[in-house]
Amino acid sequence: MCAERQPDGDTTLTCSPQSSSSAASWSSQLPVTGASGARSFDAYIRTFVAEGAGRTLADAIAHWHATRQAAVQLQEIGSQFELNRFLRDWHAEHPAGSCAEVLAAWRAHRDRPRRPAAG
Repeated sequence: MCAERQPDGDTTLTCSPQSSSSAASWSSQLPVTGASGARSFDAYIRTFVAEGAGRTLADAIAHWHATRQAAVQLQEIGSQFELNRFLRDWHAEHPAGSCAEVLAAWRAHRDRPRRPAAG
């Protein structure tokens, strides 16, 4: 485990967690956001945790609050998350679209020939 309980009750990140269980443990401590009650374990928090050896859970929560204004802005979705990018773009163009429609559109998108990688 990459977290250690301190005498004052806080938790200190003792390494950069590589496992999803470490990340999930930390994210469970973040404030709940949104109507769904989901926790926002976004790029800001992922970066904080990855670079956060020696920081405390209180530091992570403070960082989470400090980054909320920037986090609500539309963010670039990494190329490795092609489905996420497709879903966001498709729903922006089809706000009343159904799950079946987006799934059919995704399958059609994936079946199209790809451009060769630049290089």
